[in-house]
Amino acid sequence: MPLVLGGSSAPAAAFSVDNSCIFDAASDSKLSKAVSSGAGNTKWCFSTWFKPSNYNAYQRFFWGGVISGAETGITLYGSARGDAYDSIIAIVFTADASTTSRSWTTASFYQDCTAWTHLLVRYDSTDVTADDRIQIWVNGTRISDWSSQGGGNPDLNETCDVFAANNLAVGREVDSGDNWSYNGYLAEVCVLDGTAADATDFGEFDETNATVWKPKKVSGLAFGTNGFYLDFKDSANLGNDANGGTDLTESNIDAADQATDTPTNNFCTWNDLNEYDGTFSQGNLIATGTGSYNAFGTFGMMKGKWYWENHLSRSHIMLGMAECNISDQGSPQSIWPYYMIYDNGGATYTYNNATSVVSAAITSLGNFADGVIVGIAFDADAQKMWASFNGTWYDVGSGTGDPAAGTNEMFGSVIPRYFGTIVPATGAGTASSEIIISVNFGNPSFTISSGNADGNGYGNFEYAPPTGFLALCTKNLGSDGG
Repeated sequence: MPLVLGGSSAPAAAFSVDNSCIFDAASDSKLSKAVSSGAGNTKWCFSTWFKPSNYNAYQRFFWGGVISGAETGITLYGSARGDAYDSIIAIVFTADASTTSRSWTTASFYQDCTAWTHLLVRYDSTDVTADDRIQIWVNGTRISDWSSQGGGNPDLNETCDVFAANNLAVGREVDSGDNWSYNGYLAEVCVLDGTAADATDFGEFDETNATVWKPKKVSGLAFGTNGFYLDFKDSANLGNDANGGTDLTESNIDAADQATDTPTNNFCTWNDLNEYDGTFSQGNLIATGTGSYNAFGTFGMMKGKWYWENHLSRSHIMLGMAECNISDQGSPQSIWPYYMIYDNGGATYTYNNATSVVSAAITSLGNFADGVIVGIAFDADAQKMWASFNGTWYDVGSGTGDPAAGTNEMFGSVIPRYFGTIVPATGAGTASSEIIISVNFGNPSFTISSGNADGNGYGNFEYAPPTGFLALCTKNLGSDGG
């Protein structure tokens, strides 16, 4: 399992997607609207880019139809980790049609929480070729292997109950009896009524890497009566139809859910594929748990200079980096702890290859207080790490660190011990009450009072990154290593 880029996450593209929207399953996030019945029931399509946060149970990308009745759904089907069916992570298209109910499930698995993937579902019962009436395309390639094709192909001109009963929703089923909420990021959501567009209307293969599928500008498409286009550029109205139609209604979605983590600039998050005893939310940027738990980033940092921020809820928190290896099962397994700062509720220590060293400067600050922002600066080339507390940098002595100058570091000689990859890390020591750690790798998961980008113009931080230190995103990988 890759730590950073999947096949669809191009570090650069001629067309840049600026924004995405975070859907949080625990909050039942969704966008919905009433529609009118239309002739598009025989021909329509759904396109989106998605970056899931996890694969628990059923997660609906799109739903339309009658509450507790005939319906159409596009779903990411998975199961809870540890379950015997952990590897079953498929895309399912279900449609209650005029003659029968149909349910098609891909044989391919989609388990990568680190990358963006493009999905196109195409329904056209007017096509004279029966095998072409239902099509699913993933990253520009048509799916041909199915674990099931329940109901078979639609009949010629068979209607599909997607626009028939005035309910459409993105990110969740409208029916309150089915809690099938999507958990993760969506970008460039398009629904076309009366048109079955091609994958090449939404994306194209990269000119220099034929295996990389990337977005293209949406233009010249016929959206029809009930179609819409969500580009998520308006944080005050994330349900805005950029095509000019009726906006979708936001439910448990607000401006904080707008993100710059997109298919053309993929940002680091916490990795749900790691062993983890807490829970993630807000696009895997908030870690919550009681007792001992830890979390590890999706980006490896073997070269370059990197910066991120952490917003803390209380003491008993560890922050810094860990070494990550790939297990035989393909999931990252981390060696813990590695280079950390740690508040145990009374004194603060640094960890250097599991050896604790008292830090006079940090200890004098007292416990990590609720609301303090701890910045981490890591120079992988020089093998040094610094930590800041509400914008002030410290070293392990009594002085002030200076990441930009490369002096007075908190740690030096940060060398992997077991030939793994160094990744951002956080965690909690033993504690009886809930601990919440919110991270900002460039997309703040907590409210900030100011906005500071890195030297390349990426990221949005409370405090200015030290000169030369960058946000952990794919557009920065080519400029400073990674």
